[in-house]
Amino acid sequence: MNWISNLVAEANRDLVFMWHITSGRFSAPAGVAAPSEKEIDEAISRLIEIGARVGFGDPDSAEFTNPLEILANGKPCASIISELRHANPTEYEFLVFAVRNPAAQPYAAADRLRRLLS
Repeated sequence: MNWISNLVAEANRDLVFMWHITSGRFSAPAGVAAPSEKEIDEAISRLIEIGARVGFGDPDSAEFTNPLEILANGKPCASIISELRHANPTEYEFLVFAVRNPAAQPYAAADRLRRLLS
């Protein structure tokens, strides 16, 4: 779970690419095995839960795009993202997860406090 917390902290600070999630190398010591599919799905779900914007490009620019195929009811859907990633991993390796305006996100305060205490 610490690995997912690190991903959440990075999405709040900057951005996380899908390849960060799937490789498991983000903030992990050398020699750590790649995450399981369940852990990858949990990370994707957690990033969406905290309100991360999901799409391609620079999340701070007007060119940032949210692919319609990842949306359900107008919002990113973790299960759809996982299915698409399995079907075509190279197409989604640069999918971006980034939180903008973290103070407005439901878990942002708890995540910032957790980072300060760790």
